[in-house]
Amino acid sequence: MRLIGSVVPGNRLVGDYNSTIHFHAETGRVVEMTDYRHASWWGKFEVMMGPLHFGTFGGLPIKVLWCLLGLSPGVLAWTGVMMYWKRRRTIRGKSAARARLKAVDEREAAGTL
Repeated sequence: MRLIGSVVPGNRLVGDYNSTIHFHAETGRVVEMTDYRHASWWGKFEVMMGPLHFGTFGGLPIKVLWCLLGLSPGVLAWTGVMMYWKRRRTIRGKSAARARLKAVDEREAAGTL
């Protein structure tokens, strides 16, 4: 059996459900206890990743910021595609105009204009 809980943290980046107690199912004896306060620096770092990942440490302003930061790669990709299409269309338009001018010049040179 496993109980998951939280020790009252002094750090806002430490979320709930970071301390565990494992009991033996038949005897009820404590098999393992995990308390994040006694973890190594890496264990404490891992505990902080949950609130940082989900943005639960700073209320609504952080959640809005996380949402905007999450949308930014899509916006950057979309604006990049739009710039590419606009540039490609401009280059095609210029090359088509050059071809028309070249045809007019050739007709003038041949005297058919």
